[in-house]
Amino acid sequence: MWRYSSSSQIQEQTLEQSMVSRTRPEDGKVVKSWPACQASRQPDPPAPVITEDDPKTQWKHISVDYGSLLNGSHVLIVINNFSRYPEMEIVQTTSTGDVIPKVAKMMATNDLFEEIHTDNGPPFNSHKLTEYLRSQNTKHCWITPHWPQAKGKVEQFVRTFTKVIHITVA
Repeated sequence: MWRYSSSSQIQEQTLEQSMVSRTRPEDGKVVKSWPACQASRQPDPPAPVITEDDPKTQWKHISVDYGSLLNGSHVLIVINNFSRYPEMEIVQTTSTGDVIPKVAKMMATNDLFEEIHTDNGPPFNSHKLTEYLRSQNTKHCWITPHWPQAKGKVEQFVRTFTKVIHITVA
């Protein structure tokens, strides 16, 4: 025998039983095919991000990207993945010819890097940069194309840096 502590529980039980008895297997197919139902549906959540372990020492693993200045110049931004400390160098173009001397200067200042994480942009996917890094015994790691979250630390810094520049000028 069922025991209910309130009439609301009886109503909930009755509603649940009536909904279950009315549900047919083909209802799910119909709902999935209706554009109105699909338009109001929440998208599937993204897959969980598998992160790498943080490096154990300073300046061994870095992430590199570009930011833009309002005068048309660019900023080469290097983030130390251990401490999240940024270093920036102003460059006029985003060519490989401008990247290599700036990276060489940072390597001379901070010790040699073990890994550099970049996107697949034109300045970073050149054979010349890959050969230079190989000559310095540095592993060049490219992130997944069109997935900037893979370089989250440097991407977040670029967004913050760009916002600060725009606020300063405004």
